[in-house]
Amino acid sequence: MSEAVAASGIKAAAKRVKPIAVTYYVLTNLRAKRGFSAEGMAQSSGQPVERAVDYVESAFAAILDHAGLTPEDLAGARVLELGPGDNLGLGLRFLAAGASQVVTLDKFAVPRDPRHEAAIYQALLERLEPAERERAAAALVGDARFDPERLRPLTGVSIEEAPGVLEPESFDVIMSIAVLEHVYDPKAALLGMDRLLRPGGVMLHQVDFRDHEMFSGGGCHPLTFLTISPRIWGLMTRHTGRPNRFLAGWWRDRLSACGYEVRVRVTDLLAPSGASELIAEIRPRLSREFRSLPDDELATTGAFFVATKGPSC
Repeated sequence: MSEAVAASGIKAAAKRVKPIAVTYYVLTNLRAKRGFSAEGMAQSSGQPVERAVDYVESAFAAILDHAGLTPEDLAGARVLELGPGDNLGLGLRFLAAGASQVVTLDKFAVPRDPRHEAAIYQALLERLEPAERERAAAALVGDARFDPERLRPLTGVSIEEAPGVLEPESFDVIMSIAVLEHVYDPKAALLGMDRLLRPGGVMLHQVDFRDHEMFSGGGCHPLTFLTISPRIWGLMTRHTGRPNRFLAGWWRDRLSACGYEVRVRVTDLLAPSGASELIAEIRPRLSREFRSLPDDELATTGAFFVATKGPSC
């Protein structure tokens, strides 16, 4: 089979996949709106304990690396973590580094396995240096329970709602991994974070700008999700936590407009090479708000933001 014939077959399949996928996501979004589904991320469910601990350690190291921080920079810090998922290992790792308190915030209920959690925490403690282990262990009051003065989980509260629950300007660090692409109202989310962060505090966010295989998983062009009109996209995603399509430039520009000093490190690209050709192929079909964006923004599928607070939004 020639490459041209193969490409033609892929495009034909994609044309069938797109309307089927749109219908499916509209229906699942309607079910979520009615309360039948919508759960948070369970990143360690079914994983071996050691792999879950590897994730915690690699995520912690990546945050420090991207932010240009050392563990010593976290000493005494009060940290807010958005969307921790099904275990609080990353929060525990921040406490081990010297943070004074970590509060975790999750909009959706996440299925938890206390025995699996306890095993993860114990394995993490065993990897730590003695001083780190002592600090982390002091937060545990049971196998998978914590002293809320050290590690306080809040479930069913979104970042948009958090300023009504938590003390204003009380956090030194607000951080997340693959969470901001799921918030329903990014403008309100940013305003909520700004209200909770103290002057001079820092936001550390890893954001994923891909479609999470909504269309690409069925063989469609990786930017197919940007061809959907805003109204239809809302009907597909509003109540499920699927990607919100606020891309890297929006977060950079909005944070800057709010008086933040912003550094952006691109972590993932649409393609190692040939991204411009991929973008040119689909640009005429992109929804109006994306059609005129530069290639480098459309090609950015992952980025880490370090934003230091200046004047308030």
